[in-house]
Amino acid sequence: MQETQRNSIVLVLTIVLSNLGTALYGAIFSVYLYELGASFTELALISALPNLVALLLTRFWGIVSDETHARKPFIAWSRFVTPLFILAYGFAENVKVIILLFIIATILSSPGGPAFNALITTIGGKQRRGRALGYFVSSGTLGWALGSFLSAYLVNSFTVKSLFIFSSLILFISAIIFASLYREHYDRNSFTRNIMVDSLHKAYSIKEFMVDKAILPLVGAMMIYNMGVVAFFQIFMIKYFIVINKNMALYAIVGGISSILSALAPPFYGYIADRVGMKKLLVIMMTIRTLYMALLAVIWDPFILTVLWVLPIWAGVFLSSRGLATEILGDDKAARAQGTFSMAYLISGVIGPLIAGPLADYIGARENIALATPIYLFSIILCLFAVFLVLFFVKSDNEGEVNEVSNVIAVQ
Repeated sequence: MQETQRNSIVLVLTIVLSNLGTALYGAIFSVYLYELGASFTELALISALPNLVALLLTRFWGIVSDETHARKPFIAWSRFVTPLFILAYGFAENVKVIILLFIIATILSSPGGPAFNALITTIGGKQRRGRALGYFVSSGTLGWALGSFLSAYLVNSFTVKSLFIFSSLILFISAIIFASLYREHYDRNSFTRNIMVDSLHKAYSIKEFMVDKAILPLVGAMMIYNMGVVAFFQIFMIKYFIVINKNMALYAIVGGISSILSALAPPFYGYIADRVGMKKLLVIMMTIRTLYMALLAVIWDPFILTVLWVLPIWAGVFLSSRGLATEILGDDKAARAQGTFSMAYLISGVIGPLIAGPLADYIGARENIALATPIYLFSIILCLFAVFLVLFFVKSDNEGEVNEVSNVIAVQ
């Protein structure tokens, strides 16, 4: 078996187990904290503070990964660290302590994110990037679906604490599989002090940051878009939990159904992306998801909301935006591209919750969730503006090739 095929199989297995383990507690984590008495502001801090920490580190680790031509050591480290903190979350039972643990966990696990995203966006090569990325996203969502269903069973049969224990165990197994079976060739001696210092300079120097200026319009547009998405769903997830009568098991089951559909969708999205281009797919899916959010805001029927909630629209935005980031800067700078692009999600992950959470508490949404309409409206406006930015200001690699052909024809 070729090494690339072997690595792809190992990566798929790792992703399935990792997402399964994460879903065990993640499927109900926000509503679990809500039931512990967390305010919307505290739920916002749970989302925002780890993103703020990661924002300071993700570009740096992406550049280090590119400079050392290594992915595996960064990913393996992060996957061994994470289960320890998940176990701690289950025993903390205090929102403020969990916030602190989230911050520490994010700092220690930050090396793996950019390297992992670089890995899954380059392993299929340029011609099959969309389809390969689609299969990996499907693997993750399939794992999340299995974990969500198992979460619903465990929360009914045992205690919520058991979710964190089983989650840690599965994630640890996933880390062992990846570390022992994934093959990567890199020079261990390349991890020098000079590389680290140089990467630190490139990560935080404005001059070096502008080297990646081709990707900045995409980063800015997706930051605005995800700010709206995060602010919206920060409140909507509680609305849905209330609409289904605060049934935690049902909440997890619906998440599992959503993940099954999401597991089927990415290869389809990937095929379309390879046909029409990452940018066109991104604009289409961003527009559809914005209209989808408008429907979620005005509908209160639990059955209709459930049907809408499980639709795998997010996967189209995720796949096309990630793929476009690597496409713009090229495979040689994939981790750097993903590290820089991740800043869009991280910044929006800080600002979005900190807008929505305190505002929701101020207008009394915890007592009456129907009062959250202004937050939904604000979120939808942000998303529409972001679609406009992507459409007119983000230049894809395919567009560049078309322009070059046009110039040649004009000269002739």
